[in-house]
Amino acid sequence: LKALWEKGEKGEPIYDTEWTSGRRGRPPIVSPDEINDIVERIKQEDLRIHDVNDVNQLLVQVLLKRGVVDETKLTMSDKTVADYFTVLKSKLSPMYWKKLDDDDDDDDGE
Repeated sequence: LKALWEKGEKGEPIYDTEWTSGRRGRPPIVSPDEINDIVERIKQEDLRIHDVNDVNQLLVQVLLKRGVVDETKLTMSDKTVADYFTVLKSKLSPMYWKKLDDDDDDDDGE
């Protein structure tokens, strides 16, 4: 994952590989096409991602749209959400990632 992150930081493309296509280990929670749909939605609706909680909500929305209602399948581990956070970060420009301290723009001198 660190290698993917570093590639993303350098602006290098990250391709769908066996690692992301579910051929090894557990199948992915969302497909590469669904990831691309999330990216397009973020761009079209001009959304900003604050943290992994926002990514978790986006993933849950995809699963609900797919018809998943089993609460255990709608709950993902922190590592899983962090992995998808990294994938989305590699596909979106920095303008879509809102830093937490951007909320503290009150210049009242306190």
